[in-house]
Amino acid sequence: MFKLLTTRTATRAQITPRLIQNAFESTTSAAPVEQVPRFVTYAYFLTRTANMSLPVYLDVKKNKTVKHTLIQRIEGDISKLRKELSDELGISA
Repeated sequence: MFKLLTTRTATRAQITPRLIQNAFESTTSAAPVEQVPRFVTYAYFLTRTANMSLPVYLDVKKNKTVKHTLIQRIEGDISKLRKELSDELGISA
């Protein structure tokens, strides 16, 4: 089975100053970090549906022989989204 070891446990008051000191030393001694932009802006945005899924649907026509993928709820530059999708998938737009 398991063997329990009893050791002297430190109280929160004893641990907290040591943790703060260690955290302060690690942040001050580290090399300077490059500034990263907080927000990235894209040319387009897809708004999710009410159940948090992406608005991508399959449209089937002509007795199930023609299939189209529909992307709805696009905000921004639709042509840029079309170009990036066609480049990524290797198809012509």
